[in-house]
Amino acid sequence: MSIRKVNKDHLPELASGVRLVEQAKPAWIESNDPLRFWTIHRTTPCVVDLTPFRDGDTSAKSLRSGKGFRGRPVLIGQLAPAIKELYIASPATGVVQIRSALRTWWRIFDQIESEMPSNSGVATVNQIEDLTDVHRQIAMDRGVHRAAYGYFVRAVELSRRAHGLGPLHWIGPEVQPVLRHLASFEQIRPIRDSLKREWYGALDRWELFDQLTSGAVPGNENEKNLQENYLYYVERMRITGKGCPRGAELRSGRSSTYFYSRRLSVDTMTRGRYPDSVSIRAAFHLCLVTTGWNPGTFLALDANGTFIEPHPRDPSRYILTGYKERSKSYQVTEGLLKTQRSAGVIIVTIVERTKPLRKELESRLIEKRTELSNLVRNSASRHLLDKKQAEIVDLEGGIRSPWLYVAEQGITWLRGDTYQSVGKDRYLDRHVASINDGRAPSEWIPRIKATDFRDAFAAYAFKESGGMILYVMRVLGHRSLTSTQRYLDNTLLNDSAAKVFRCFANSLWAEIQQFGRLDPTLIARCAIDGHVSDHERSRLDEYRGLRRSRLGIGCKDPTRPPRHVAPGFQVDGRKLCATHRCTLCLENAVIFPESLEGLAMRKAELMHLKLELPVSTFIETSFDEELSNTNAALRAFDTHRVEVAVQSWVRRIESGAHRVIQFEDLG
Repeated sequence: MSIRKVNKDHLPELASGVRLVEQAKPAWIESNDPLRFWTIHRTTPCVVDLTPFRDGDTSAKSLRSGKGFRGRPVLIGQLAPAIKELYIASPATGVVQIRSALRTWWRIFDQIESEMPSNSGVATVNQIEDLTDVHRQIAMDRGVHRAAYGYFVRAVELSRRAHGLGPLHWIGPEVQPVLRHLASFEQIRPIRDSLKREWYGALDRWELFDQLTSGAVPGNENEKNLQENYLYYVERMRITGKGCPRGAELRSGRSSTYFYSRRLSVDTMTRGRYPDSVSIRAAFHLCLVTTGWNPGTFLALDANGTFIEPHPRDPSRYILTGYKERSKSYQVTEGLLKTQRSAGVIIVTIVERTKPLRKELESRLIEKRTELSNLVRNSASRHLLDKKQAEIVDLEGGIRSPWLYVAEQGITWLRGDTYQSVGKDRYLDRHVASINDGRAPSEWIPRIKATDFRDAFAAYAFKESGGMILYVMRVLGHRSLTSTQRYLDNTLLNDSAAKVFRCFANSLWAEIQQFGRLDPTLIARCAIDGHVSDHERSRLDEYRGLRRSRLGIGCKDPTRPPRHVAPGFQVDGRKLCATHRCTLCLENAVIFPESLEGLAMRKAELMHLKLELPVSTFIETSFDEELSNTNAALRAFDTHRVEVAVQSWVRRIESGAHRVIQFEDLG
């Protein structure tokens, strides 16, 4: 049975037909409690419950672990309006950080009050007026994290202004430089290949499911058993009307013994039809390693919205766009629709594959909204209302997520706190361990996190662009050079830069000592590759000694131009080629960096001739071929410089400052 013939007919259709679907905003049931409110984040709204900071956390378990703290009702009451105003639009991850910051400061206050003598003059912190520079200094001495400091102090300052108090003028912790140890792209490559194999394995499994459920004849006993499982699963999906029937719905009233006696397996059925916990993470991490995007950008993609569209100039390519929440900016990448490991194709394939799962989640969402309405009608408690609203928000996130899969507990999806792990194990650790198993210890790949892929991608882009920071900034989607520089400040590039400097310095003095000269070309070659061979030196001298045409192009043999370039030329060993149509002379032409101006001049001349000569005359000559070859040669230079040079020569020709030479041989 053929493998790797996945039907991709849906890809262009989906890429061109994706439309933005306006998400229905839930009717939030606001609380009258000033210490409880819902955020209004567009994708991950959540409840902010500040009551623990009023009541305290003094349970025995919390106190034993050092996480307990006493309540400060007046202080949190003063801070609550400021916290709501500052963080009402925060995502769920931000709310976690805010609560963590408050817990940190509450514990610091407890420690200060328990350790300070009663006559120290440091007041107990019951309200914002009690905060002094002493509390700030003790917090700094205890190493309060910069984030915890910032969240708390911003709320305090806003609250003090609201109460007519002056600012604290506290100075926060300095940003500590972090030395980032980054794996090279050569070390990332085997991980990428391992992810590809896992992804292709999932594609093969799904293709086999489609074939066996479409009437294909099993090729062996194993495929026969798979077909029985797959057909049974499809039938139960049809009868139950669910995309992912589970448990009793699959057994259809029969006992587990009967079910398994027929060699039916729930895991076999679901893995054949849908992504599982392993394959979905393989797909997700493969997207990260091939694009350099942030994990959060991929997690925030809306499966029901516009995230992929056809390339405007090439129907075989697509453009994938994601929104980076933290910087409020867009990240863009492109790829080929025919490449199965391309990020856009991976996502579209998964979205198409998981349509029945998304439909089932939509049915659950309708049920949950009905339940919420009933709770409101029956005047349910605030706790029950918040719990039901949280379930609705969670389901809405699942419906939007492209990363749906089937796990032991049923339909689920990748989240910010789950995409890196499978059970208790880190997903990438398994790949690294498998690769290192066949290597010597000196060649082992270090432990890799998903976020390291973006760093490695930045280093790769920096190297391939010849050290262009602006290029790295563009491919990473950064809005400022400062962000890009932080990505490039890592051990990999620092060591590489140090190596280049050493090679440059050694080459510089070696050239002076051995040849008594400074040749920039040879020094640059040594700095990049470490050495210059004698053959390369002789070739450089040979090319530099070549006679140049009026285009600034070197000629290997100006006394013997090819017949197709100069048909009427008589070879006598002394006469030189006067045609100067060098881009037609593939046999003898040598293009140098300084040839740009001459090539731009010739392109402008050919464009002028194309306008001046009759169409039939221009086509009959070799001018058209020469123009094509000239354009090809100019592609080796910077696009902007080429455009400026060509336009400059066009203006000279139009003004009469430069006359286009009419050659005797038109070819």
